[in-house]
Amino acid sequence: MNKNDKKIGTNPASEESENSGIAEKVKSYDFKLRKQRFKYGTAATVLTIVVIAAVILLNVVVGLLTDYFGINFDMTSEKRMTISEETIGILKNLDREISVNIIMTEAEFRGQTYGNEMAEILKKYEVNSNGMVTVNYVDPLRNPTFTKAYEADISITTGDIIVKDETDEGNYTFIDNEDIYYWYDTNREDISGVYIERRITNAIVTLTTDQESLPMAVVLYGHGEYNTDYFGSLLKESNYKVVYVNLMLSDIPEGTSLVVLSAPSTDYTEEEIDKLEKYLNGWNNFVFLHSSAITELTNLELLFREYGVAFESAVVCDAYYRVNNNFANIIASVPSTVENKLVNKLDSTQYVVMPYSRVMRQLWTEKGSSMTNTVLLNSSSYSYGKVVESGVPLETYEVENGDIAGGFAAAILVNQSGTEGKTAVQRNLLFLSSAYVFDETLVNTDSYGNMQLFTNVSSQFNKASTTVSVSAKKYTDPALTVTGNARTFVLVLLCLIPLAVLVMGIVIWQRRKNR
Repeated sequence: MNKNDKKIGTNPASEESENSGIAEKVKSYDFKLRKQRFKYGTAATVLTIVVIAAVILLNVVVGLLTDYFGINFDMTSEKRMTISEETIGILKNLDREISVNIIMTEAEFRGQTYGNEMAEILKKYEVNSNGMVTVNYVDPLRNPTFTKAYEADISITTGDIIVKDETDEGNYTFIDNEDIYYWYDTNREDISGVYIERRITNAIVTLTTDQESLPMAVVLYGHGEYNTDYFGSLLKESNYKVVYVNLMLSDIPEGTSLVVLSAPSTDYTEEEIDKLEKYLNGWNNFVFLHSSAITELTNLELLFREYGVAFESAVVCDAYYRVNNNFANIIASVPSTVENKLVNKLDSTQYVVMPYSRVMRQLWTEKGSSMTNTVLLNSSSYSYGKVVESGVPLETYEVENGDIAGGFAAAILVNQSGTEGKTAVQRNLLFLSSAYVFDETLVNTDSYGNMQLFTNVSSQFNKASTTVSVSAKKYTDPALTVTGNARTFVLVLLCLIPLAVLVMGIVIWQRRKNR
């Protein structure tokens, strides 16, 4: 021992006391509680791992369902990525393979305005056609031979679409890239929606219809008729062969099943009236649209009186049943006593807007034993007519003393049945008081019944093929808006489930803390 070291003494009593304290702590330690805490902690860890794994697995499954089966939730208020039941019905009945070929890469297509929405819509065609429709994105740089096969007939640019019948090499329909959009104005500067479903579905119907059996529709022109080109395009989409005829230069072709005369600004001559009357005396169909903005059509209106229809130089207004706060944008409804296929599906939720209608009267309801005259649509009892003088603008469209009391007929159908030999035949003459009833804005507004009315007319006057009533998808607000069940789904997914997990975590933490 070093001399500098000090000897440390020990106290036997103190050491015994210390050992006794350690033994007491060991004795009093609750190994069972420790075991429980370990078990609960392990269980919580395992549960956390399971939940995380389940979330990952669910995400993978949802991804697979979306990619391979097209199952997803469209929570947009405009149903941007949903196709109509009408299109689904057409796809389910396809009897041949159809390919939809977009001349650009998928990335480029999705990069267009509303490209993601359109790409998702196209997926629905594949999913709902039982494999009969395939969508191909063709890169013209990597696959130039595809476009060269069509260059002799059409001019193809990037973004155009070719819908092709895979069972017939020469049977295809071309869709210009600009035509898949719904344009806000005629200058095509502002896009407010897409036409892609209507264009693709119409193309499929055209490809699967026997073109030789299509009925012929004649659109008359030569007297400043209103919107003839657009009317012709609607008829083509409804599977008519469309021909434009000027009665001053030629007759109505033999075999014509429908003639449309849309609000001529000048009257027809007696020679033209004779040609039109010759057609009407056959068992054919005729649609006439009038307008309050034009002068009297003496010769035409005299002819129409023979069928029980008369017009007056007055514009129809309505103090209550109107849209956009415009007295002349009247709403026409189906009389409660009328049942006719031309007004099928038109009810209080699908009213028809008929801007600047001309006062139209029904002169009789029956003529002889075979001709009937039926009012299909009329204005409300609150409507009134304001007399329009040529060249004199109205000072007000509000009701005044001296106005003509309503309601008025807005659509009149004249029907006559007969026989040719042993074959039953009939003619239908439809008179509409507004030239604007089938304007593009109105037929593409889902809350209006204007598209449904046109579809009813074109399908009833065209028994040979299918007509399509799909309207444009208008995206007036680019922000995501959810409604109805979609809002409930988002509330549960983004709010209630995270809140429940948070509360559960707090409860478990509090219970473990108090043990």
